[in-house]
Amino acid sequence: MKFFSLILILSFLFSCAPIYCPDAESIKTLYSQSVSPKNYTALLSAKYGPLRIPVSVEKSNQYYNIRTLSSEILSYKDRNICIDSVCIDFPINPDGLIFGTVLEGNEKVSCSREGIVLEKDENLYVKKYIFFNGQLKSMEILDKRRNKTLVVNYGERTKEGYYKNLNLNIGNMDLRITIDEVKILQNN
Repeated sequence: MKFFSLILILSFLFSCAPIYCPDAESIKTLYSQSVSPKNYTALLSAKYGPLRIPVSVEKSNQYYNIRTLSSEILSYKDRNICIDSVCIDFPINPDGLIFGTVLEGNEKVSCSREGIVLEKDENLYVKKYIFFNGQLKSMEILDKRRNKTLVVNYGERTKEGYYKNLNLNIGNMDLRITIDEVKILQNN
């Protein structure tokens, strides 16, 4: 009887105890936006249904040029993605997609059965990052104004530090991104 009582008391204590996330600090370091390469080029393709579009991304410091079929279609600086002179606030930069460097350092950490969850509530967006076994598995970005969620599912990370395959989902639209090559350039 005493043994049974002890088991019940320990079960109660462990169910109320906060969960410690042992990998949280190393995850914050490995996936911090500050560890992204300063200069690189990446060749990738975006697939939507049967349509496959080759894309190149060039980063120079904090400025990105995104091209397809040898013409510049987008530029990206800070959080603004621009087509010609029209710019919109976009919740994730190309580094976050290619390298998974999504964390700013002020996210709230929690542990769950999903893994380690880091979450941040911004003015326009709520961002949720899910890590399992130290790897970024998915990111969910809720656009508060439009009440739509962008979900990015990451594949395996290469030894070079970038992701080969990503799946993006917004509502009923699925986009698959395959990263074929990344060249990290020396700082000038």
